[in-house]
Amino acid sequence: MIEHLVPMSGDRPYPPRTTDFTQTFWDGLSERRFLTTVCKECGKKTFPPKPICPACMSAKVEWVELAGEGHIYSFTIIHAAPSIFSQETPYAVGIVDTVEGLRLGARLLMSPDRLRVSMPVSIARMDYEDGPYFGFVETKGDSADV
Repeated sequence: MIEHLVPMSGDRPYPPRTTDFTQTFWDGLSERRFLTTVCKECGKKTFPPKPICPACMSAKVEWVELAGEGHIYSFTIIHAAPSIFSQETPYAVGIVDTVEGLRLGARLLMSPDRLRVSMPVSIARMDYEDGPYFGFVETKGDSADV
């Protein structure tokens, strides 16, 4: 379950394009669950969720909940952003290695001067007026090794 809720002002700057398939992910996020798909044939987890396994091409996938924990693999701080994000500069985006072995790109919701490679992080739900999105926050204390 997602523990960290971050209130955001206004609507999402870049709203997701949902489909019948991805709606399960967005519904889960609204319910504080971080979901993705796992292949029933080969066991590969993928993010973003996919209706067909990219490893073995099986259409036998199911939804699973992720722990939402990991470590920062890499990051960058955005100072000059596209106009839809310009009100939020400076902000950080990064790549997070999750405890499940996935590598996710997402917003890092901590002060840019605190960021460091290998910092333990946890998923956070960003609550915009028009719906949720996700990013990562610093985990206090020890986190599982990735």
